[in-house]
This record gives sequence, C-alpha cells and structure tokens, in this order.
Amino acid sequence: MVDHARVLVLGDGDLSFSAALHESAPDLRMVATTFESREELLRRYACAHEHIAALEEAGAIVLHEVDATRLQTFSGGDGTFQRIIFNFPYQAFGGIKGLRRLLGQFFEGARLLLSLDGCIEVALCAGQGGTSLDGARGWAGSWRVPLLAARAQLALICPEPSWPS
Repeated sequence: MVDHARVLVLGDGDLSFSAALHESAPDLRMVATTFESREELLRRYACAHEHIAALEEAGAIVLHEVDATRLQTFSGGDGTFQRIIFNFPYQAFGGIKGLRRLLGQFFEGARLLLSLDGCIEVALCAGQGGTSLDGARGWAGSWRVPLLAARAQLALICPEPSWPS
C-alpha cells in the first residue's frame, strides 16, 4: 500500500478492521466509517470504544451513520481516495436483487470519490462475486460484481496483493 495514501473504509462493524489496518500501516490517511450511529455502535460492540480511541489517537477520522449507498452526499474530508474498502456489505432485506442494488449504488458513489489511480476493494464470501475464480455459485446466484462495476464505469482487476508485510 502506498505510504500516506488516503483510504476510506466503509461499514466496518466494530471498527476492528480499520484499527488493525491502521496499526499495520500507520502512514495511511484513513477515514473509517460505520453505518450505525456512535451510540448504537457502542451499545452493540463492547470493543468499539477501544477501536475508536486507537484510530483517533493515530490521526484517523472516524465517522458514523455513513450509508455506502449514498456516497454522492459523503463529506469525509477533502479530495479523493487512493483506496476504498467495503468489507462484506450486507442488507437484511430485498434478497439477491437487493444485495446487487446495494453494491451497484455503492460503486456509483465510490467512483466519484476515487482517485484516477485508485482501487476499490469489496470483500465477499466465496461465490458471491460472479467471476470464474469465485466458486460454484454461478452467475445467476451471484452479486454480479463485474457487471455492476462496469455499469459504474469501473474496471474489475485482480492485482497482486499490496498489503504491508
């Protein structure tokens, strides 16, 4: 990962991923977000307070009530991001069509926040993506990531991992 890169992490549950990423790459300029309000986050996750404190102490920005499907209205700092990370996006309603809609809306908004040399990373379970490398679920039961990315004018690539060692 590029030193001093601007990174946006979306929907990070208890913020443990963001805290671990920032600890492994302290030069990142990170904006870590949760879908829940701060109060709800602290009520749901016992360790969230610790993660928030560690991130803020390290200089990261922590924002709450950020909806990844409405990034067109996102105001998480100035400029664009070199990396946007969305781990295991999920919504409890709408079935597979609702999940595809969620991811499509995310891609549309994230494209506006991405630097020209930037990368969007979406972590999914095996079979959800819809590529030949993805497992046996098949196109019909997948989230159809290549199609949704293309509709948002994004290209799907499979780069070598660039995480800090």
